[in-house]
Amino acid sequence: MTDPTPPSGGPDEYGHLAPLFAEMSGLDVDEPRRSEIRDRLIVGYLPLVGHLARRYAVTGFADEDLLRIASVGLIHAIDRFDPAQGADFLSFAIPTISAEVRRRFRDTTWPARTRRPLRTPRPALGQVRAALARRLGRLPTDEELADHFGAGSDAAAGDGPAQRAVALDEPGPGAP
Repeated sequence: MTDPTPPSGGPDEYGHLAPLFAEMSGLDVDEPRRSEIRDRLIVGYLPLVGHLARRYAVTGFADEDLLRIASVGLIHAIDRFDPAQGADFLSFAIPTISAEVRRRFRDTTWPARTRRPLRTPRPALGQVRAALARRLGRLPTDEELADHFGAGSDAAAGDGPAQRAVALDEPGPGAP
């Protein structure tokens, strides 16, 4: 077993943790030693979690929340990583942790839960609107956008019911 203390100032501050993955993968899931190694890996990679969480600091989430969410991503990465695949852990962990943080943003920033395919076209809306404006020589109407997307005008305008939060006691459309 290798020393868990990282080398000081070296270019690969996590290199000392790599052998722990091989050791952990050789142990049964219910073996206490495996849990100890897993805990050492989690603690050893916490600086990476802090670094990745700081990337998202301007999003409005509290720093503690970002660290907690990124830590969950780290735990998922450690549990899913297979050293036999030949990949470096960091090349697996960074996308896994970042995806966990982005997934949390996606799941919590919309006023109502909608399926992912309903949210995906929204970024393309600006590009389509600009292309239609160039072609038409004016801003396209909601109906023209709807025709382009093959959807109703609310969806094409990018302000369907799932994207507008309204009070429960607010009268619905067409109400007196």
